[in-house]
Amino acid sequence: MTIYENEPKTWKDLQNKSAEILTVCGYTCKTEKEIITVREKINVDVYAEMNSHISRSIIICECKFWKKKVPKNVVHSFRTIIADYGANYGLIISKMGFQSGAFDAIKNSNIQLVNWPEFENTFRAEWIRKKLIAISKTTKPLYDYVSVGFMVFFKEQLSKLSQDELEKYHYLTAKYFNPVFASANIDYKNEETKEFDIEMFDNFLPHYIRELNINCTSYESYFLNLEKICAEGLIDFDILFKEQLRR
Repeated sequence: MTIYENEPKTWKDLQNKSAEILTVCGYTCKTEKEIITVREKINVDVYAEMNSHISRSIIICECKFWKKKVPKNVVHSFRTIIADYGANYGLIISKMGFQSGAFDAIKNSNIQLVNWPEFENTFRAEWIRKKLIAISKTTKPLYDYVSVGFMVFFKEQLSKLSQDELEKYHYLTAKYFNPVFASANIDYKNEETKEFDIEMFDNFLPHYIRELNINCTSYESYFLNLEKICAEGLIDFDILFKEQLRR
């Protein structure tokens, strides 16, 4: 499965989708940004920067939505830009791929030459990991409604429900248990590496899709469907309790 259902259809689409993926992964991105190297001012397609208390990481992407393969001289020019600016990584994303000499031009460098599927796959695991963290935060109120913790933190509100309302509560709890479980920040870690395990997540994914009764052909559509279902569930519980119960 890919992040997006469809590959980019234009140069602008390629540029924007590349920036969107990097943004989800935690980078602050700008498209068509002017940078100043040691030689000159350059306009780059995608500029991505991530800052932490330890270091700064910069990725620069060149998007080539050409009808021909990217030649070696373009790669040499891009390599000079990356070196002159001091970026950590440079990626050229090409619709049609690269001429054979282009790969010789990136030897012993921090440049990657990729087509769109390869670009998606490079950031797929981190994109999913960050999406799981984000959705677990946005669906936390629904998790509280469905979890046993609701009995502890909101037992007074629960005790005020009529018998019919209590039955509705149990119905909603059962209905939204699977969406809540799917959106919870489950630890998909490899036991040996302690890193996020994309294969483990992919093994669980068909089960989630089946239980949620949704049609998904991309990771993006899966998370959009999951967010929509959880948003509907939160509204159902808020209506039942006639207020928004949050902690």
